[in-house]
Amino acid sequence: MTGHSSAIGPGLRIVASRRLQTPVCYYEDEADRRLVTVVGTWPIGASSYYAQLREIIADRAAQGAAVHYERDLACPPEDEERATADEGRVLEQLARAVILQDRRAGEIGGWVDRRRGLQPSDGWHGHDVRASELVRLAGLSEMQPVAEGACRRMAWPDGAWWGPPRYRLAVVGAARRAARRRFGGRRLPGEHHPALLGYRAGPAIDALNAGTDLVLVWDVEVLPTLCPELARNCWRSRICPRCAVA
Repeated sequence: MTGHSSAIGPGLRIVASRRLQTPVCYYEDEADRRLVTVVGTWPIGASSYYAQLREIIADRAAQGAAVHYERDLACPPEDEERATADEGRVLEQLARAVILQDRRAGEIGGWVDRRRGLQPSDGWHGHDVRASELVRLAGLSEMQPVAEGACRRMAWPDGAWWGPPRYRLAVVGAARRAARRRFGGRRLPGEHHPALLGYRAGPAIDALNAGTDLVLVWDVEVLPTLCPELARNCWRSRICPRCAVA
């Protein structure tokens, strides 16, 4: 596909204004030749997209690499019980958005959400992203619009013909905003919040101390924080192919 393309560092790329691509970045330790494969993922996409990612991950795991991955948003009930009334309402909305995404993704032909498309294999090391921690770090003013907007985009009446195409457009719109931020685009609430990105990238950076080859499977929005950290610690980038989301 030809046309305009844009990207944020090693992150999401838009081709011809609508096709989404995510990167697979390879980093080599210049001292001991360890290899780290960073697999960027998008939360919803074609089944074939996740199958392609699984093939890449399985190939590296078969060569002895340890696989660490970022779990999708966790909203345990006990976190709501400990929250203030306002925090509890935001956490409840975030939990509803997780359920709705799983349900609505299947209404778009050939699409699935990441939970279904990229289910972990035995031996993978999962790292939680807790909704309560996102609210604590970013604050209610940042996370409340995120929660409300996510639910609103997916809350169409069952059977409504206009729901799935509208949701598809919302997914592409979120990707376009991510690409524009590289060029000074306005940051919406919750998007690329520095504290949130630092929290989410932390477990991947900690895994670098394992002393083995690694596969780091992380949401693509975290990669512009994670990949520069690898470069700063003398990890040399080798190649960066891209996988089409849909």
